[in-house]
Amino acid sequence: MAHNINKYFREDSIEHIRSNRFKIGVFRASFTVINADDAPQGREMLLEQLIDHFYVRAYRAAGARSQKCSIIIRSAVLERPIQVPYRGLAQNTPQVVMEQFDTVDQSGQRMGRPSIYSQPINIEIVMGPSHEEALKLSRIDREGSGRKRREMDHGIDINNLIPVRKNFKITKLF
Repeated sequence: MAHNINKYFREDSIEHIRSNRFKIGVFRASFTVINADDAPQGREMLLEQLIDHFYVRAYRAAGARSQKCSIIIRSAVLERPIQVPYRGLAQNTPQVVMEQFDTVDQSGQRMGRPSIYSQPINIEIVMGPSHEEALKLSRIDREGSGRKRREMDHGIDINNLIPVRKNFKITKLF
């Protein structure tokens, strides 16, 4: 089914932002679900497959092997964004996103809001390194020559003095 997923959505925009310094990749996509009623496994399974599709694209776009991710899904029909915190890849699966989506969608249906499939859906996936690797990267950033030592002579900071050179002769006037 995954190979036919392209006929069930239309990409409106795609954006990749990569930071080689911190090995973080941000993947943003805006898409509209089309032909949702024709999906053989149902609408909910289709949305889960679409989330998985963009999840894989974000993972590939991040470049380095990511170990953690965060997922945010926005739509005009959602009362609040669906947010999955920055955690390990094994914890942030499309099934976890769908559990949160089901909670938000059920409350929206009770309030009489239209289906999420009728409006564009924005998904943002942040992929990044593990905590240990992020600490290593931040330490590398802080390395350097450091501050210049302050030389003190009789309580006077020699580094703050301006040298004055005298090149004139003193003559006596009588």
